[in-house]
Amino acid sequence: MRPNTLLAFIGGALAGAVVALLYAPDKGENIRRKIKERAEDEYNSLRTKMKGEECCHTAKEESAAE
Repeated sequence: MRPNTLLAFIGGALAGAVVALLYAPDKGENIRRKIKERAEDEYNSLRTKMKGEECCHTAKEESAAE
């Protein structure tokens, strides 16, 4: 990769970051809170599904053993 190409890439990334900060729809604190809440919801949902699958596997194994 040539130095000019790398410099252009870094410059474009910085310009994109500045534009993103200027046009952000909400404060960073609020965005982080929303991300945290969504992650917790997804974690709890996945955990519930995994518990349900464990019950199904256990029931299938028990019925197969009989």
